Amino acid sequence: MLKDKKYKEYQITTKKCLYCETINGIADDICANCRRPLDRTKIIAEAESKEKELQELKKQMEELPRMINELISQKTEHLEEALKRKTKQNI
Repeated sequence: MLKDKKYKEYQITTKKCLYCETINGIADDICANCRRPLDRTKIIAEAESKEKELQELKKQMEELPRMINELISQKTEHLEEALKRKTKQNI
């Protein structure tokens, strides 16, 4: 805190949220209204983290059709083997 009264009017006492523009206390790290970070470096880090997470999810989504086809193929093979065994038992 500034002790010199001459500069008191320039002392920062609030933080404005960059998302919802709510005025928050100077010691607040998270907006009281939208619960997002008030610090730009935290905002950037959060955005980068979300981008990484999104890329990972995209990779997983691209793998899903292959995995589903593999499971279907395995299930089909098991069903065919079970059918052959059942047919042999009935003969």
